[in-house]
Amino acid sequence: MADDNDPILIRAYVRIRCEHSFRELVHRHVDLVHSTALRVVRDAGLAEDATQRVFLALARHSVKLQERASLTGWLHETARNLAVNTVRGEERRRQREKEAASTSNLQSIESEAVWKQLAPYLDEAIAQLNSVERDVILWRYFERRTAEQIGGRLGLTAEAAQKRVARALDRLRGILVERGLTPTTATLTALLSAQAVPSAPVGLAASAIATVSAASAILPATTLQIIMASTKLKIGLATVLAASVTTPWCSSIKRTGNSRPKTQGCERSWQLRRQPANDTRDLRPDPVISAQPLQIETQMPSMARCAWIQNKAICR
Repeated sequence: MADDNDPILIRAYVRIRCEHSFRELVHRHVDLVHSTALRVVRDAGLAEDATQRVFLALARHSVKLQERASLTGWLHETARNLAVNTVRGEERRRQREKEAASTSNLQSIESEAVWKQLAPYLDEAIAQLNSVERDVILWRYFERRTAEQIGGRLGLTAEAAQKRVARALDRLRGILVERGLTPTTATLTALLSAQAVPSAPVGLAASAIATVSAASAILPATTLQIIMASTKLKIGLATVLAASVTTPWCSSIKRTGNSRPKTQGCERSWQLRRQPANDTRDLRPDPVISAQPLQIETQMPSMARCAWIQNKAICR
């Protein structure tokens, strides 16, 4: 009975695009199509995919199929063919994945071996670069900056920054070749991208922060003590220096009430001794000398003057 109505339903779908007719066809034959596909692929998910492709093919070829007396044979054959193609496609996909996994494992093993040879010399080689080359290598492969970000730091376009990174990488590879290591540019790029900065141990950042916080609590007091000790030492040295400078000045001051310098008083006494007894010239003290105020204190540095004033009382 179902086959008798199949030509009518398929013609209705072809001529007037009757969705109701096509749904009726699907409901009639879905069990047949699904069971056929499931026996071939032996996977429920793949069988469902094959079933959907069978009815999609029915809709596409509906014009050719409207003259058929029955759709059962065509649906069975189409379901089997699509299921077989599905199985073959899955086998090819699994084979490609297997080959890719083998290649990846081999490359990983080779990369690990190359990295073990390269790692001990990498930082020394980077240190031999000039400052710009070193910066772009660290920014690109250690901080994982993009070419746009590197160009922004250097005031260059992204293309120019990428060229500068490439030149720095070639320079780094040349230094490694001089040490007997011969990685290709592509290998070096891949190793730096994947191995240069592994993740730090969990909790290391928190431990470092705690250590710095503990040290910061002690550092201000220690620093203040160092500053105070240094200041006291400077003051002590300045006092000793000032005392050594002002002591000759104190010894030269005349112990008189007018506090004139001893050198001036001695010079006046020498003049009195050299003058004959019958000389009636005015032997009074020189009014300029006697009237000249003492300018020693104002001519000395402030710190030296303080020490001089302290020693002045001792000299008196």
